[in-house]
Amino acid sequence: MKNEIAAVVFFFTRLVRKHDKLKKEAVERFAEKLTLILQEKYKNHWYPEKPSKGQAYRCIRVNKFQRVDPDVLKACENSCILYSDLGLPKELTLWVDPCEVCCRYGEKNNAFIVASFENEDENKDEISKKVTRALDKVTSDYHSGSSSSDEETSKEVEVKPNSVTATPSPVYQISELIFPPLPVWHPLPRRKPGMYRGNGHQNHYPPPVPFGYPNQGRKNKPYRPIPVTWVPPPGMHCDRNHWINPHMLPPH
Repeated sequence: MKNEIAAVVFFFTRLVRKHDKLKKEAVERFAEKLTLILQEKYKNHWYPEKPSKGQAYRCIRVNKFQRVDPDVLKACENSCILYSDLGLPKELTLWVDPCEVCCRYGEKNNAFIVASFENEDENKDEISKKVTRALDKVTSDYHSGSSSSDEETSKEVEVKPNSVTATPSPVYQISELIFPPLPVWHPLPRRKPGMYRGNGHQNHYPPPVPFGYPNQGRKNKPYRPIPVTWVPPPGMHCDRNHWINPHMLPPH
């Protein structure tokens, strides 16, 4: 595991030195902090008998969805440098597996081997040479740091005049251009004093009469009962005090 981590650290230091924005002491401090972070992270997720196991967990990746790798960012914070001063590409992927470290610049480019190991006895000089040779074999497109998303954006922004002029303009019928008449607008009468209250709307009902004042609008008429003359039904007689039903009298 130490050889693979050393290859990753040499790879990053080579990129940082190429960017030429940090001093030598800062680069060495960053390499030391990154080595400690990766050793702590990989120690329980390293499977030499099955190198592909845990590959996603050990992967170091930077792209448009994850612009900053958390492990690299932590190494920057521990070494008191800015992440932007590293000068890393916008899209970078590093697979750190037992016996092999691979890299890919851009999401659509082919991956290449940074370093491969057959045993654990290789020293740092040999690992550094392998990393240097791998970076030297990479094309200028990889070193430019341009991402596939930037290329796609530039292609989308580019406008071809021939394709625009070749598109025929739509032909409209005369009936389609005739618009329906607008509704007739009747202006409201001018506002009279007392028609509007504080809310700005016209009152449809008279204002309420304050308590204690007579209503000047509709006058209340006094109640006059209508006299009704009641006529008894036929067969009933009355005396001075009550009515008498002839059917209830005893027979003679």
